[in-house]
Amino acid sequence: MRKFLSKYHCDWGHISFLVALLFIISLYLTDAIMASHKAENLMMILPVSLIGIGICLWQIKLSTRLRTSPQSRDSSEAISAQPSAAPRTETRLFKYRVPIFMGLLGLYLVGLIYVAFDIATFLFIWLSLLLQGERRKILAFVYALLFALAVTWCLKLMVPFPVTTLFF
Repeated sequence: MRKFLSKYHCDWGHISFLVALLFIISLYLTDAIMASHKAENLMMILPVSLIGIGICLWQIKLSTRLRTSPQSRDSSEAISAQPSAAPRTETRLFKYRVPIFMGLLGLYLVGLIYVAFDIATFLFIWLSLLLQGERRKILAFVYALLFALAVTWCLKLMVPFPVTTLFF
């Protein structure tokens, strides 16, 4: 209601950690750019660093938030306290999906060595989508196929050394 009477709440420990992380990412990125300006050397460092910087800035923004009045907090708690329409039943697959996903990731890494890159990527994406609950199996199949083909094509264009693939 009255924003001038509200107080900002800052989690200073969280903010100091994020500023330190932001500083380290910036130093690493600056060092990588000064070492070499070639696209082959920066193709992983630059996007990941920019994403990391963006996430740090977003988290800093979230760490400084406006405190709400007790009246508005009570109304939001009343809304969130209402039970959901349908209770969720956990299946065995849902319960163990994190360890299964970790196993899929391990099989993907093994598949990169012994199977072609594009086939391993396709199978990993497809099975991961199904594991995470995608109900439309055809859509998951088509998405995984198109994604694997696009990533393989881009990898072949960017990487100067040969990568074992089936399609390209």
